[in-house]
Amino acid sequence: MHAITNPTALELSSEIKKAVAPDGFINEVLDRKDEMEQLKNYLKRREEKIKVKNMNIGMEKMIITAIQNGFPEEAIQTLCKRAEITETRLVELRAYAQ
Repeated sequence: MHAITNPTALELSSEIKKAVAPDGFINEVLDRKDEMEQLKNYLKRREEKIKVKNMNIGMEKMIITAIQNGFPEEAIQTLCKRAEITETRLVELRAYAQ
């Protein structure tokens, strides 16, 4: 779609909007556009949270496997640090691994 730059055309389009659309219609459409943007942003944030959660679950499974296979403590601590797993959660994972 091309932007209209002709001042006369812009004025005519404004008059057409006034004649064709009821007074509140344009504002309502713009409000709905804002609502759709908010919904879009919410869905993006939700999707990102799900990705992070799935990544953490994968990291926890990897840590459990490392514990079960006798990996060095340094490696386990490195995995925990990278996944931002707390010491409390590591204790829970160790219990689950056994």
